[in-house]
Amino acid sequence: MTHTRLAPRIIVPIALVVLAGLPALAAAGLGEPQLDPTNGSGTIYNFFVQGSAKPLDPTAGQGATGKLIGTITIFQGAGAGDFTADVLIDTNKDGNPTGMLTCDGTVGSGRVGFSCNGTDESGDNIFIMVLAKAVVRQTTKIALTAGKGLGFTDRSSLSFVFQGSQQ
Repeated sequence: MTHTRLAPRIIVPIALVVLAGLPALAAAGLGEPQLDPTNGSGTIYNFFVQGSAKPLDPTAGQGATGKLIGTITIFQGAGAGDFTADVLIDTNKDGNPTGMLTCDGTVGSGRVGFSCNGTDESGDNIFIMVLAKAVVRQTTKIALTAGKGLGFTDRSSLSFVFQGSQQ
């Protein structure tokens, strides 16, 4: 029982501290690099995550590890440090999305942070946070690298690495 109560008490305060720090993350170099060169029409990134889900109930087993793929469409105005995004997740890798999340984020000085919420394929509520580097490649396309994420659902805690590239 202690583990069930302890996980949300640790994850939620950490999430709040990280989210509160996102504006400071973008203070210098606000909106750089521009993640959506269309200035608000939406730019699509392909991504993959690899990580684990551990049940909040200690009697529910060991959890699972695996990889997920999907797309994230980022909507950012010209020169803006903040953005919104829609995430489509493909859990069975058949090319058809099985879940959708909506996100809010901040970019600045080559770093990006965003939080998302929605429902997973089993109908559980899901909340995630991702922090990553935003790197402009020689092709002038942007890559989201060295990303780390934490989150939780109604039943599990999540920990994963994140990587994405502009289409």
